[in-house]
Amino acid sequence: MKRLLIFSVVIVMALTAMAGAVQAQQSPAEIGENPYVRLDLKLNYKGMYNRYAIQAKGWDQTKPGYPVGQLTRAYTGSIDYDPFAEDTKAKLYECAYQALEGGSLEEKTSAADRCAALIDAHLANYDIVTAAIPLARQDARLGDVKFLSWMRGLLIERVMASGDGLSVKTPYVVYSVGEEGVVLARKKLKILESENLNTDTAYFRIHFVEDAKTGRQSRLYLDLTIPMLRSAENKKLSDPRNFELYEPTPVLE
Repeated sequence: MKRLLIFSVVIVMALTAMAGAVQAQQSPAEIGENPYVRLDLKLNYKGMYNRYAIQAKGWDQTKPGYPVGQLTRAYTGSIDYDPFAEDTKAKLYECAYQALEGGSLEEKTSAADRCAALIDAHLANYDIVTAAIPLARQDARLGDVKFLSWMRGLLIERVMASGDGLSVKTPYVVYSVGEEGVVLARKKLKILESENLNTDTAYFRIHFVEDAKTGRQSRLYLDLTIPMLRSAENKKLSDPRNFELYEPTPVLE
């Protein structure tokens, strides 16, 4: 921890300077203090998300250029955004079970339709798309495995292209729990120790890591602002800094 604490003061100053830029993506000021204004904006983002999701379903997967960044931007601003995905995955597993093991054919069909709609609402969420793929393999009514695998690949590309993780100015920008694990797995890094740093409007995690192949040690910077602000809002915390950051989820590649 001493290795990281040396840098804390400097980094917190940098976070404060960066807060304006971070807020440009999604901020309490943008959403507004009035709960009705907040809801209206989230519904507007939901409409944007739906348009990009429809575009994704009609996209030629052999061609590059699908605007996954705009899809995720709309999703993280929408009413459906679930950064931790626990509740949504629980609903997904429940309706998938009902679709396979439910009572009548009508009940199974209804459950499958609910499952498919739930997945469609979270195509920009790496954790939910990843959970949906094996379910769709079991029951094609729940989703198209090829399409979901393509979406998962785009979400991985997005997070890996969001920065280089070498400094607080160029962090990897994480929107869901599993994306942090993706970065660690793709870069083949082992965490030695970690520190969480934040201001009122910016949340960063710094890992002191070791390269699994070379043994080289370095720091990895991750920007967790978007999921943490939404989580703090959802939990109605009076002070978001009191919210405990999640632990990274291991990813099996």
